[in-house]
Amino acid sequence: MYHYCGRTDGAGGQFFRGIIDELYIYGREHWWQVKPNINHRTHRKILIVDGKIGFTGGMCIDDSWLGDAHVKDLWRETQVQVEGPAVRQMQAVFAHNWMQTTSSLLLGEDYFPRLAKAGSSIAHCYKSGPSEGAQNARLGYLFAIAAARESIDIANAYFVPDDLAIEMLLEAIGRGVKLRIVVPAINDSRFGRAAARSRWGKLLAAGAEFHLYQPAMFHCKTLIVDQVLVTIGSANFDNRSFSINDEVTLTVLDRKVAAENRKIFAADIAKSLPLTRQEFESRPFYIKLADHVCGMFRSQF
Repeated sequence: MYHYCGRTDGAGGQFFRGIIDELYIYGREHWWQVKPNINHRTHRKILIVDGKIGFTGGMCIDDSWLGDAHVKDLWRETQVQVEGPAVRQMQAVFAHNWMQTTSSLLLGEDYFPRLAKAGSSIAHCYKSGPSEGAQNARLGYLFAIAAARESIDIANAYFVPDDLAIEMLLEAIGRGVKLRIVVPAINDSRFGRAAARSRWGKLLAAGAEFHLYQPAMFHCKTLIVDQVLVTIGSANFDNRSFSINDEVTLTVLDRKVAAENRKIFAADIAKSLPLTRQEFESRPFYIKLADHVCGMFRSQF
């Protein structure tokens, strides 16, 4: 049995209606139905199989995710497969959206089978959204940054840190933490890219490394701290994900998992170009002006 609760567009929606037993559009089903908060959406990406295996990350069901950035039209993504008790937490996030949309509960061992411990990782999956832990994703990132003593590696499609996040990252650099950030060289929103650039100056001046991913759109949302903590999910490092969208995040404490993700991060850096402080500060005045103006609206990103 297939259950889908989310967003469909165009022909894709008709395809899903042909193969899924139950499909519901989150928020509203028809364009003419007025949604009380039109700026709110679910941005979660969750797939659960038999209640035993879970997948999350930034991947959508779309042709852009049919490869791994080996051509310009196929995006670079990080997705994680999960087994063990954390899958039940992922299933609970889906069940919550299902209840909001259908006013029905998913119950019983068909949906929540008994799960034994799988592996040695400590993992936790949690939801965030305006009405369900509005600051969960933001606080998860900030607590991890505050705890860092050696390194912070951020890979994010939309890195638009707010004032507090910048302050905490600067404090981390000040206590000797190495900060590396991979972002897209070109993303799917010029407005969003400009708003993001408006927030990078202080970090570059303090010694943070920025790397611009070149081969294709970079859509990852990962954080690695001190080679032991890894965060992967749907949340971007911006106000929209931290305060407006419904998001899902998986945090893992495991040095082996962190080491594997550090290898992936290094491979992404190898396919990126560094953004130096001099290059950033010497960009044309009209680009600086556009960045500043777009940055004024960063609360929507």
